[in-house]
Amino acid sequence: MRPLVVTLLFGFACIVHASDNSVEVTLEDTPQQQPSQEPALRRWRFQPRATIQNSDSQYLQWRYKFYAGSDKPLGTARDIATIKSVVPSSMPISIRWLSRSAVAVVADCYSDSHSGGHIRCLYVLEKHGSQWKITHHYSHWISTV
Repeated sequence: MRPLVVTLLFGFACIVHASDNSVEVTLEDTPQQQPSQEPALRRWRFQPRATIQNSDSQYLQWRYKFYAGSDKPLGTARDIATIKSVVPSSMPISIRWLSRSAVAVVADCYSDSHSGGHIRCLYVLEKHGSQWKITHHYSHWISTV
C-alpha cells in the first residue's frame, strides 16, 4: 500500500509541475518609435554645442571618483606631462589619480569667462599601453559667486 501511495504522489507532482506556467508578454513601441502628434517646432529641444556635450550619463559617478581620488601622483612625470598635453585647457588643471592607469581631471573648457561663472570640464583619462586617452568628458557650469 505504501509504495502505491508514494507512486501516486510522485505522479501527481510530475503532472502539476508539467502544467503550463507561461506568461503572456505584449511588446509596445517605445516613445521614440511612436509617431508624435506634436508639430515639428514643439518636438525641437535645445541641444548643446558638440564641444560641450557629455560623453554619457555617468557624470555623478566620475565626479565622486574625482573627489575621492588621490592628489599623490601614481604615475611618472612623463605621465603627468602627457595628461596635461592631452587635456584641452588654457588654465591650470587639477589631476586626481584613480589608479596607475586612470585619472580624473578638472579643467576649463573655454578660456573666455561668461557673466556669473564659467564652464568647467571633467575629463576621465585611461592609459592604454603607453598612451593616455580621454574616455569620458563632461561639461558643467560652476558659479563664481
